[in-house]
Amino acid sequence: MHPTKERLIQTVSAMLDADVQHDVILEDVLNTSGISRGSLYHHFSDFPDLIEQTLLVRFSHGVDETTQLTRDIANKAKTADEFWTGIGELIVYSQSPLRARRRQERTRIIGLAATSERLAKALAAEQERLTVEMTEIYAEVQANGWARHDLDPRTIAVFTQAYTLGRVVDDISEEHVNSGDWDKLLNIVLNTFKSNAT
Repeated sequence: MHPTKERLIQTVSAMLDADVQHDVILEDVLNTSGISRGSLYHHFSDFPDLIEQTLLVRFSHGVDETTQLTRDIANKAKTADEFWTGIGELIVYSQSPLRARRRQERTRIIGLAATSERLAKALAAEQERLTVEMTEIYAEVQANGWARHDLDPRTIAVFTQAYTLGRVVDDISEEHVNSGDWDKLLNIVLNTFKSNAT
């Protein structure tokens, strides 16, 4: 990635990470980054393109983190119980109230893709990359005899992504469910994936 483009994306990303609610404004990005308006438009078709590409980069980092953590669990596990215990620990991490903003940002980019064809196309490619990688992991888990063979690994991969986004429903509610109860429910559901395999 060109250094100017990378600096602009990093600037917007830092603004999105700000502790207070921050509307990202073109002038603020230019002032903070020290990049000229002409340079911005050399690398991005317009300002919304910069915002979209920044959100996509952040989404991609989340994709890479999720797949790497899942892959590490699969590689370290020697038994089905070790694998599913590791996935249970990943649930606690990914479903934490401390990660609410990250979950909400994922839903934001999905919402923005509904009105931006270029973002929808780029996001679809990233989402497919995540789903393919997760599908491969679950197919390996099935090959190890650690998961039910009557369930499609791609369907499992999509489901395990969907429950994280589903937590957003609680994130925006006035009264939140107990995190321990939420994690317990997800573990019960995921345990049904291995019940016929061990």
